[in-house]
Amino acid sequence: MIPNDFLIQKYNTAVPRYTSYPPANYFVPKHTNEYIEALQRSNAVENNSISIYIHIPFCKQLCWYCGCNTIICNTQSTIDAYIETVCAEMNYVFSLLDKSRVVTQIHFGGGSPNSLSVKQLATCIRLISQTFTISANAEIAIECNPADIDLAYISAITALGFNRISLGIQDFDAAVLQAVHRNVPTISIEAFVETIKTANAYVNFDFIYGLPLQTPQQFKRTIEQAIALQPDRLVTFSYAHVPSVKPHQKHLEQHAMPTAHNKLEMLTNTLQCMQQAGYTSIGFDHFAKPADSLSVAKKNRTLHRNFQGYCTRETTGQVFAFGASGITQLADSYFQNVKDIQTYTQNIASQFVAPHVGYCLSHDEIITAAVIEYILCNESLNWQAIAVNIGEAEHTVRALFPNYMELCQEFQRDGLLEFSQYGFDVTLPGKFFLRNIAAAFDSQFVNGSKIFSKTI
Repeated sequence: MIPNDFLIQKYNTAVPRYTSYPPANYFVPKHTNEYIEALQRSNAVENNSISIYIHIPFCKQLCWYCGCNTIICNTQSTIDAYIETVCAEMNYVFSLLDKSRVVTQIHFGGGSPNSLSVKQLATCIRLISQTFTISANAEIAIECNPADIDLAYISAITALGFNRISLGIQDFDAAVLQAVHRNVPTISIEAFVETIKTANAYVNFDFIYGLPLQTPQQFKRTIEQAIALQPDRLVTFSYAHVPSVKPHQKHLEQHAMPTAHNKLEMLTNTLQCMQQAGYTSIGFDHFAKPADSLSVAKKNRTLHRNFQGYCTRETTGQVFAFGASGITQLADSYFQNVKDIQTYTQNIASQFVAPHVGYCLSHDEIITAAVIEYILCNESLNWQAIAVNIGEAEHTVRALFPNYMELCQEFQRDGLLEFSQYGFDVTLPGKFFLRNIAAAFDSQFVNGSKIFSKTI
């Protein structure tokens, strides 16, 4: 199942991850009035459900692999002040939105969102529920570092309404965790899972492959251990080593790092283990139980993808992000808040919002974004389905890529995809190089010079 060395050497190149199109490193400076106009414009979009993302940047210590916007903080007063600012930002943005819109997703990401107390989480949820109707089947999720929480915390937040808890395990091997400067949990993951499921909430596991001291055999044991605990979803992120962007990652170079072939073997082993256990493979890094909404969406080819990963169109509308570095993802634009907390706080105090950079998509870029998303979500290209998704005529979508077969002929020759009457289907070997295939439709990437992580 592992692609041969020729394909690995040829396609293990630096390409975007495409959590957005264009990627965030194409964002340009944006003014407050542009952001406010985009927020108001979002009310007129046909599918105008609301997803809310709240960024909590705080962590107790810095993991050497981290690529997120984080701040090491153990001072409660700093966190208290930050939450007050986030609530002020939410109040103002909410005032610009149509109150008949329904919230279908709330996600606390980080950093370590479990830096917040139960009371602080309750304050945020209450502010949302007092302003909008929260859908009965809304996903209310939080990312947690299992080394920094206890069972009482899990019980308290599920009582608040959190129905999906993502445990950032990363690896079950204590030596690996120590090598990446991450604390080892003192409470068993099994106990966390039991507490979450007793509260009728869903549990996600997050892992990273490609870290120091990991081997294919060792990481396979980690996945087998995870399967025994039966999470509802499991994600295996490929570690992106970009010390030129994140200097602290250089600490990892004191250890032997897995090769690209080793990483592919880890991913292949994970695919085999998860599928043998009955899980559905979602895109190139997510797995879900067959009855899970992601699995159903994968089967129906209605998957969606945003900055938080794979999701469904039913539970994910336009994303309104709050907090330092949060990225708002609207139908036709992106806006990212300033990353520095002090500047973020000052901006909210003076102008109620804090956009720093962003991107407004042209008509052609909206089509390109839809094509790239479809490839990544459905491992295929279907011109008609893409046209329906964005309300365009099929010939309009096709016209933007008149030479797409020429673009993809090399992928076909290498056995990565097969052409069909509606577009193409990605083969099993091609699944490992989805980002490369998607990048062929990205004229900005082909002609650009931005820095990205390698495919593997």
